[in-house]
Formats: sequence, structure tokens, C-alpha cells
Amino acid sequence: MGRHNRPPAYRHTGGDRTDRIFKTGCIRVGLTKTRWKRASIAVFAIALLLAAVLGHWRGRSLIFSAIFDLPIANYGVEIDTDIAVEMHDGIVLYADIYRPRGAEQPPTVLMRTPYGKAAASTRPFAMALARRGYLVVAQDVRGTGASEGVFTPLLHERRDGGDTVEWLRRQLWFDGRLGLFGLSYIGFTANAIAVDNPAEVKAVFVPVTTRGFYEVYYETGGFNLDAALSWAVIMQRQKANSHTGISIWQKLLARGREQAPIPFDALPVAAADVAATGETVDFYRTFATRTDPGSDYWRLSSLSENDIAGITAPVYLASAWYDTLLPRVLADYSALKSAGREPRLVIGDGPHIDTPALLRYLKHSIAWFDHYLKGRPLSLTDAPVRIRRMGDSAWLEFDDWPPDSPRRSFYLSAEGGLHRQIASTGAGPTHYVFDPANPTPALGGPLLAATDPVIDNAQLEARPDTVVFTTEALAHDIDIIGEPSAQIYVEADRPTFDLFVRLAYVDEKGVSKNITDGIRRFYRQGAAGHPLAASLNLWPTAIRVRAGQRLRVTVASGAHPRIARNLGRGNPAEQAHMTTMDATSIKIYHDAEHPSHINLPLRTPSPAD
Repeated sequence: MGRHNRPPAYRHTGGDRTDRIFKTGCIRVGLTKTRWKRASIAVFAIALLLAAVLGHWRGRSLIFSAIFDLPIANYGVEIDTDIAVEMHDGIVLYADIYRPRGAEQPPTVLMRTPYGKAAASTRPFAMALARRGYLVVAQDVRGTGASEGVFTPLLHERRDGGDTVEWLRRQLWFDGRLGLFGLSYIGFTANAIAVDNPAEVKAVFVPVTTRGFYEVYYETGGFNLDAALSWAVIMQRQKANSHTGISIWQKLLARGREQAPIPFDALPVAAADVAATGETVDFYRTFATRTDPGSDYWRLSSLSENDIAGITAPVYLASAWYDTLLPRVLADYSALKSAGREPRLVIGDGPHIDTPALLRYLKHSIAWFDHYLKGRPLSLTDAPVRIRRMGDSAWLEFDDWPPDSPRRSFYLSAEGGLHRQIASTGAGPTHYVFDPANPTPALGGPLLAATDPVIDNAQLEARPDTVVFTTEALAHDIDIIGEPSAQIYVEADRPTFDLFVRLAYVDEKGVSKNITDGIRRFYRQGAAGHPLAASLNLWPTAIRVRAGQRLRVTVASGAHPRIARNLGRGNPAEQAHMTTMDATSIKIYHDAEHPSHINLPLRTPSPAD
């Protein structure tokens, strides 16, 4: 057993100073977690205002460094804009180069982005790194921003990235030390370079991204409509407003305040791009209709597990419990570990992107590159895995993920209970109807642009197409840390159906808050009338549930548009073109012969925890 992984006790730390500043201040004034996150945005805005008033870059840097616990910035920055970089096929991509004034032979950090090389998703990171002695190259990928060509997501990043590294080799200012940086899609472009192991790449910093995106869209067996259509809308609106410098992060954080909601209910799904943007978005249609991982698009555009496992440079990975990419980030981590690499993994408690996480990534990226590009002591913890436990916001450290935890099963019962023992009676099944014309909505959880992923589940649990099962009040605190799973015995009267399982805790006031959930598409085996033992994995999680609270499991057959509603017939490729819908009658069994249950990695904290 590793020194960080000592069940039943395990090491936890006080957290980043930035996190502590926000949390402590918000507790003192009585802010909830949601308001705390909004307060963090307000603090960031105030810092920007103070910086603008102060004017000089040294003053601005001192403010940011003090507030966000960053190393002091020692350099002014000169920016060379629109530097041409020719690709193998003659297409020219354009980059901005951030040069730290007075730095002798600074190491280089490369960022390749579809969101605008001067946009808010790029420039703050580039400026922060340049002020601390890095020469930063921020490049618009093919078909975006100032760069030539046609943007086809994922397809050109490996070859174009390699061409860019070759161009760097020919520059007199390049000293042979290269770091790769990127969040989300920008991180994919970094991975696409790293998998070929250029000798110059000394460090890779890639939060909230993954090696390939087929699994993001189809891992559940259904189509991730939320991620695909939201991204199509964001990219189209960004293109229309490219002169304003509006970035994807601003779009994500402003969800709910857009001038028009995204029409997720449009049918057929394959043509929802027109309803959402007024025009055809080629990459969206590719995502919606190429359901086979062996199709030419996914085969040519994805990085394989062997590719990611072969990266030899040190890799920093990060995600969050409600990040829509979380399972894939963990899969990349596992691939690297299985290959004998030593990646770092950090998991926070928010959605795909939020302000506290962005600040943490900025701080950690400086520390990561300072160590691997400049040879300085690593100022981060030496724990390979660091996660934030929800419920008390403690940071925990482990040697690996998932940590070893005893697994405990809780069984569904006919009266709506959730028990440690299998029901001994032959009670009949619980019945509900899933109607795709009024689909069970995805409320909270890992949506691409979620701002408040943890919600009061009352609206969801009150629907006639959901059923809930609840424990008695807990006698003591419990920690759920790892990867829950469920096996539900289910019968459906249609050939295909989805199964959604959500784990929540119910507080002392009776408010139900979601912890984690999972959804998967199934196909009926044999004739109707025979229940299927449907197994599915829930999202990985870490939370402390307090004594006096209860656990609750919600079962349903949809989470639209997180996964496009199941229309009742056909596979995802066929459903992409359908406009007709069939309601599905569902029966959930929970008797001695059909012990439906949820399986939790659960342990009781020791007094030291």
C-alpha cells in the first residue's frame, strides 16, 4: 500500500491558497457553494479593474500574483502578431509570439487553439507564462482565426502540430526546450504533438481533455447531443463574432444568458444544426451520423490508447467531478500508468470549466513548466493523485486512481427503500413510461456548459417517468470515493431503451442533491416479458455524506439532451434521421430473484479524517 493511500484513513491537505481564500471569505459572509463560485468570478473581475487602474504591467502582475498566489512576474512582454507558419500542404497557419523582454534563451510553450490566439481563452495564460520567463507561441489551428484552410475538428492536429514543431526547430530563438499547454480542445492539439515524442517536448500540461472524442459522444451507446450541439453553436457564434474576441470560455460561463436557447428538441437530430445556427455545420453532422468508431473520420482523427500510453514526457492531467470529459481523462491516466509512466492527476469539484479551476490550472502550469523546462524544484505536492472531496471540500492525496475501497451494495425495494439486504419478498415490479415527446430532462450533472451541476433534484424526482429509492438516515459519516456501478433488472416493451441511474444525498431538511449518475443504451434481448440485467457505470466521484443524511437512487430512462432521447426504435445512426417517436413502458424489478442494486466504493472515515 502506498504512503498516500492508507485505508481506512487517507491523507488530506488544506488545499490551494486561492481555494482557501475564496472558501474562507465566503464562509464568513455566509455564501453557499454556488454563490462562492460567483464570488470567485467577482474577485477576478475586481482584480482586473484594479489592474486597469494601476496601469503598469509590474503593478498588474503584483496584484494578480498576490491575489492568486502566483510566482512574481519579472518580465515585460512584447507580442509579435500573425507570424506565418507554412504546413506540409502549403496552408499557412498564423501565430502570435509572446516574448519576455530581457530573458536570455527562454524555453518555449506552444498553444494551438481553435478559439482565437488573442481570445480570452488564450491570452491570459500566454501573458502569465511570458511574464515569468517563457516564450509563448499561440497559434490558430487550421481554418480558425487568422489561419487558412478548413476547420475539421481533430483531423489535422497531429500533422499540423508536427509541422509547427518542425518550424520551431528552424527558429534562431528556439533553444530546444518545449512545453505543450492546453485545456479542452487546445489540450487535444497538445496531445496530438506529444504522442509522436518530439525530442524537444519536455513537459505536457493538458487539463480537461482527452486523446480522442468518439467515446465522449458515444460511450454510453447513445449520442451526446448536449456536447455536440452546444459546441457547434459556440463555434458558429464565435465565428460570427470573431472581431470581438469573444472566447469559448465566455460562452460557456454565460450559458443561460444567451439571446436564444439551443433547440435540443429539434428533429431529426442530424439536422439540429440548422435549427440551432441557421446553417449546416459539417462537423456536427459528422459527429451525429458517424456512429461507428471504425469509420474513416474517427479512425483518422482519433489518437489511440497506445498513442497516449507512448508519451514519454511528463504529463499533467486534470478534470472535475462534473466535467463531461472526466471518464476519458481517467482512461488516459490509466493508459499512461499501465505503460509505466508517472502522470499527475488532479480532480476538482466543478464542471468542465469554471473560474476557480482556471486559476488553479494557471498556477499549476507555471509550477509544472518551471520544474521541467527550467529545472526548478517542483512546488506542487508530490502525490501522483490529488482529488477534492465534495461535502467538506478537503483535498485528498493518493498513489493511484481509483483508490482501494471496500464496495457495498444497496438494494432497491418495492416500497421505495434502499437497503443493505436483498428483498426477501416477491413484490411486483415498479412501472413507469418514458415518452420521448416529453423526455426526462438532464438536470444538473456533467453537461458541457454547466455552471451549477449540483442541483435540488425535487423537479426531477417528482416526474412520473422517474422512480426513487431512499435509505434510512445514516448512523455515521461515510465517504464514497471511486467509481460506483449499478445493476438494474429492467423490462421494456420497445426494442431499445435507455437506463439512467442517479445517486444523491438527502440532507436533514429533505433536499436531495445529486452526487453522480450514469446512463446507458440497451437493446432488448429476446421477446418482451423477460427482464434484462442491465449493468452500467456511474460517473466517478468523491464525497463525504454526513450522519443523519440519507442516500437516494433515482431510476429513469432518459437524460436529454446529455444523451439524445431514445426514440424507441433503431440504433443511433438510424435515430439521427428519425422524426417519429414511440413511448416505452418500463418495469424495474427488485425482488429476491432480481436484486437490483447500486454498488458503492464506501468507507467509514476514521477520527483522524
